[in-house]
Formats: sequence, C-alpha cells, structure tokens
Amino acid sequence: MRPPSYFVPRLAHQSTAGGAGFGHQFPSQLRLTRGHYSTLPPPSSPTPPSSRSTMPYRYIIGAVVGVGAVGAAGYTWYQMSAMKRVVDGAAAAKARYNETKVAVAETRETVKVKAADVSASVNEKSSNIKERLRRYRSNAAQKAENDTEETESNEDFADSEQRRAS
Repeated sequence: MRPPSYFVPRLAHQSTAGGAGFGHQFPSQLRLTRGHYSTLPPPSSPTPPSSRSTMPYRYIIGAVVGVGAVGAAGYTWYQMSAMKRVVDGAAAAKARYNETKVAVAETRETVKVKAADVSASVNEKSSNIKERLRRYRSNAAQKAENDTEETESNEDFADSEQRRAS
C-alpha cells in the first residue's frame, strides 16, 4: 500500500501520480509549498546599493534595542523580586558597619588625647606631691631641731633657775 500523497515530497512540476525522486535538483533548491516541495523561484534582482549601506546600521540598532529590552526586563525583575530587598539590606548593613568603624576610630583618638592629658596631669600632681613631701620633711626636721634646741635651752634655763634658787 502506498502512503498518502501529503507524506511524499514532490517537485512542483511532478504530478501526484508519478515520478520517483527529485531529479537533478538539490534539496537546497527546493522549497515547501502547501505540503509539497517545489523548486525555488529565480533569485530576485540585487538590492540597490543605498539599502546595502544601511544594512550594518540595522544590525546595530537591533542590537541596541535587544540589549535595552533585556536590560529593562532584568531591572523590572530586580525591582519586583526579593533580590532588591536583599541587596538593599546588605548595603544598609555595610553602611552601618562603616559608620561604626569610623565612630570607633574617632572615639579611640579622643580617648588617647584624654589619656595623654590625664597622664600629664597625674605626673604634674605627682611631682607636686613629691615636692610638698620633701618640703614637709625638711620643715619637720628643722622643727625637730628647733624643738630640741628649745628643750635644751629650757632645761638649761630650768637648771639655772634651780641653781639660783638654791
């Protein structure tokens, strides 16, 4: 049994009833018309030179439009998806980290300056206390010496009074 005619490729000039094969033509020269292969029409006249010069611009314009469409679709997806929130959250966390780092550095510098001031003040007060202690000890030594002299003079006076009285 023979398959129905719409499964069998035929050339346009062949009848439905006959022909076994494609003849001398190559498959690239055949075209499908209503379920049947036929030969290609003769090539049309060449394109005018003016339209040939604009051909590369068409490709460039097509590429720019295509990239724009893909970019717009990607940006729309980014705006509508959860990725925007993730990226915004990461950016906010990074900004907070940088602010904290700067604040810690500023605080560290302030503490260093205050510590230097306190250290200078402690050194100054320490030297003042040392000086006051040295003066106090020298004054105490002088006072003790004076007291000893007074005691000796008072004892001498008391002895002399006793001698007079006796």
